[in-house]
Amino acid sequence: MPFATGLSTQLCCAHVALDNFFDLKLYWLQIGQGRRDGHTKDTRLAVAIHILTLLAQQTEEDPLTSERIAGSVNTNPVFIRRILGLLSRAGLVASQPGVGGGWRLRRDAACISLLDVYEAVGAGPLLALHHSMPNPDCPIGRNIQRTLLTYFGEAEAAFKQVLARQTIAQVLATAQEEGRSSPSQ
Repeated sequence: MPFATGLSTQLCCAHVALDNFFDLKLYWLQIGQGRRDGHTKDTRLAVAIHILTLLAQQTEEDPLTSERIAGSVNTNPVFIRRILGLLSRAGLVASQPGVGGGWRLRRDAACISLLDVYEAVGAGPLLALHHSMPNPDCPIGRNIQRTLLTYFGEAEAAFKQVLARQTIAQVLATAQEEGRSSPSQ
């Protein structure tokens, strides 16, 4: 199969598959998460959703400390506190100081969309352009970035539309369902 035909088929199928969050997740993994070029991916969105999902299952009387959250995420509490700061500035979480204090949601989990979280952590553009300017003497190099901005803008808009339809309450329900259907380790 010619390269261009295969690429068109892949892009067309991926475009059609963006109807739900799980298809979008798989597409997103295919277009960037599997990179092996030494560039790290921004994990703030995934960690923020994890944090909010943990907080969604807690009662108001039982806030979570950053240390307990870090234990679930399996990362440093300092990184968790940075993410909590971003979520707090966006009005999604609040801290309760003192003995027995910790973090809790400021809004019902059903009222927090994944787009709210994405915007709170400032995860940046989904897709990036070249690290260096393409050759302006090449007809493709001269125009490729402007062209890609159009396509990448459309992809990011679709991504945001899907995130806007999903809530932290839905993530919690799915995670709990997955936990019931997964065999114990």
